Amino acid sequence: MIQPPILKTALNFGAMSGLASFAMFLLLYYTGFNPLGQISWVGVWIPIVFIVLGTKHYRDHEGMNFISYWQGFRIGFLTASGGAFLFALMVWSFATIIDAQIVERFKQESLMYLEQTEQLSKSMFGEAIYNASVENIEKITTGTISAQEFWDKTFGGLIISLITAAFLRKNAPTTII
Repeated sequence: MIQPPILKTALNFGAMSGLASFAMFLLLYYTGFNPLGQISWVGVWIPIVFIVLGTKHYRDHEGMNFISYWQGFRIGFLTASGGAFLFALMVWSFATIIDAQIVERFKQESLMYLEQTEQLSKSMFGEAIYNASVENIEKITTGTISAQEFWDKTFGGLIISLITAAFLRKNAPTTII
């Protein structure tokens, strides 16, 4: 079972991560970029910072300067998952309520990039895969984008959590009687 301080710390830092990621999304949007496109990589550092800060906070304040690898991993992964869920929910809300055309613009941009590399794509992967790519882009919805954002951030958080837990691990000394 997850201990309450681990869950509390992870959810707090996950919420801050989701809000900061959405703030970057809005910054990109209001500066004229499509935050669903390739420019979204600008904010890749945000969840990493909050995973590290959340794990370090737990170690230094809740764990009495000690944290096992498993505790560090759980905090990092729960932070990433919580932040990813909040961010995906806010992107879905934004694309549903505020700017319903953002998904269509994303699809148009994606199709334009794909058409620019049409000859290369067909020669490398074949026409069937190129046509399947076009069909997949045309099927994109607000829900699929939100789900993809959630899974991308969660999987990235899984990898970062494994690394962070290793670096911040500090086991309590064992006493031998």
